[in-house]
Amino acid sequence: MPFWETTAVHRVPRIRLEAWCVFELDDGTRHFVGYNVTEREGRVSSAIKQLDAAKREGLTRSRRVYELIGRPGDNADAMHTWSAWCFVNRVFDARDVSDKVWAEMRTRGGHRASKREEEGAQCIGKAKRRLRYGLGLRGRKKRSLGAMTRTLVPPAA
Repeated sequence: MPFWETTAVHRVPRIRLEAWCVFELDDGTRHFVGYNVTEREGRVSSAIKQLDAAKREGLTRSRRVYELIGRPGDNADAMHTWSAWCFVNRVFDARDVSDKVWAEMRTRGGHRASKREEEGAQCIGKAKRRLRYGLGLRGRKKRSLGAMTRTLVPPAA
């Protein structure tokens, strides 16, 4: 369920996502979350129906195609949108399965990361580790809505 109007699928059938993640809900559905380069906004997709690792794109329940650009990553607009989407849809737990999806893309798609991508991935990995350790989520890949909200809204001083 969208919590604000999105462009109709027939007008924008393809969306390019940067700094993307894939979250899996308790019911087994997966959703793309990322920065929509096409419309310059944070975006959460409807449930993913098919994922083509070789092409690095996925088809969602709304019949929209999402093209994944670069490596998985975090974007403040995307994480804010995800938090709001979770609140509206009463999602309290979701697993970040981006690393699994990325590994599948690399093996099936034959993608070899450039040196720049690898350096960027190391920075993102360090930032995620710092974020997890800072929130007391050591080693866990599960993100609760509360934990994501804490990352977006720093505590009052």
